[in-house]
Amino acid sequence: MKRFFALAPVIFLAACTTESRVVIVSTNDIHSSIDNFPRLATLVEDLRAAEGADRVLLADAGDRWTGNPFVDIAPQPLMPVVELQNELGYDVSTLGNHEFDWGQPRLRSRLDRMNFPVVGANTESAGSELGPVPPYVFIEAGGMRFAFLGLVYNTTQWRRPEGKAEHFIGLTFPDVVETAARYAALADSADVFVGLTHIGHDADVALAGAVPALDLIIGGHTHTVVEDAPLVNSTTLVTQAGSRLRYAGVTTVTRQKGLFNGRRGQIDIENRLVMLDTIAPSPRFEEMVRRYNSNPALLEPVGATAAPLDSWGVRNLVTDAIRADLGADIVLYHSGGIRVDTLAGGIATADLHRIEPFLSEVYTLRMTPGQIKGLIMNRFAESPGRDVMPSGLAYTIVTDESGRAVDVVFDRPERTSYLVAMPDYLYKNYIFDRSEEAAETGRQVTDILRRHITAHNPLQPDNGARIAIQ
Repeated sequence: MKRFFALAPVIFLAACTTESRVVIVSTNDIHSSIDNFPRLATLVEDLRAAEGADRVLLADAGDRWTGNPFVDIAPQPLMPVVELQNELGYDVSTLGNHEFDWGQPRLRSRLDRMNFPVVGANTESAGSELGPVPPYVFIEAGGMRFAFLGLVYNTTQWRRPEGKAEHFIGLTFPDVVETAARYAALADSADVFVGLTHIGHDADVALAGAVPALDLIIGGHTHTVVEDAPLVNSTTLVTQAGSRLRYAGVTTVTRQKGLFNGRRGQIDIENRLVMLDTIAPSPRFEEMVRRYNSNPALLEPVGATAAPLDSWGVRNLVTDAIRADLGADIVLYHSGGIRVDTLAGGIATADLHRIEPFLSEVYTLRMTPGQIKGLIMNRFAESPGRDVMPSGLAYTIVTDESGRAVDVVFDRPERTSYLVAMPDYLYKNYIFDRSEEAAETGRQVTDILRRHITAHNPLQPDNGARIAIQ
């Protein structure tokens, strides 16, 4: 009898305790890399079969396009990713900086075609071409209520995401932490409060420390592979799953709800990354991807390389092609605008757009050596490294003991001025003396590359470095 009475409270408590479990599959920075989407589909379908379809959520942390011409310039541009995400049944997403690459009207059109909400609490768009973006969404799954709050980074320089200025007209992007703090009360209306962010991993960790009401942050932007997701201040798990669908995040949320553990119960959150190459592809999604990758216009041959080009070789190819095409003295090009690190063998039209996916146009203007040096030094101050890629000269960035750039030394005698060509993004966004207005040439980088490769087929690579730092 004593044993009976001793066990009775335990039996009673067990009967009054319920457990709920939900699995969140997350992606970020897909960048139009759809070839692994069939493997992601298998992962999601297997989890739905094992857990129950109502206990699996699918979330994306932004930058779903820009990087694969079979998506970006498809007959219906950008729609392959939208269609794949719709077909797989995504539940929620947020905005990354590359969502804006194709202008607000196209972004709005694609958002309207998505069968799931895209949230952005610090994307203030009233009166803009983009139109309204909801700040957050509540989603019920597995007996729990989730609040997803969307956030995108804003740069120190422009107070907006990086990209062409004309794509952000009418938009404002308030501070990420201040915005999240304003919405902290969402935690009172949800069992799990999730920050769905595109601000970068270090910024996610800082956000978790500043807004402990967040239970989970699913992040993007820095392409960070977070294999051991940190728990910040014992309150917030911070995740990110690399980029280009190499990985998917799998976050398991478990709730124990009983008499003595509060309104929402005890919440336990665990995260792991799944390498998608280890999973067999879904035949249904394989067929969709095969169809997207069969665009004959993008498969058209352009030329070939005589030997492989490394990262310097690709950058030298782009800048040399522009200099020859326009008869410029010097070309300056931002390294982030060239998205391929190697090139070897046959070159098709698709490869031109992989190298330069932004449909950039070239501007020309006359610049003095001092103006060129100022541009390079200002950029180095913002982002130390070899960023401003040249043709027509090589240069050395001279730094002091603190690592600050104090001079730029050219490898050739200086002249009074040079005719300089640069892409529109660099001209509009880098800091330098614009005492002379640039001329718009109307020539796209991809068209220039096509002419250059065809004329120099097969390409002889120049893999030499043109920038030094001392």
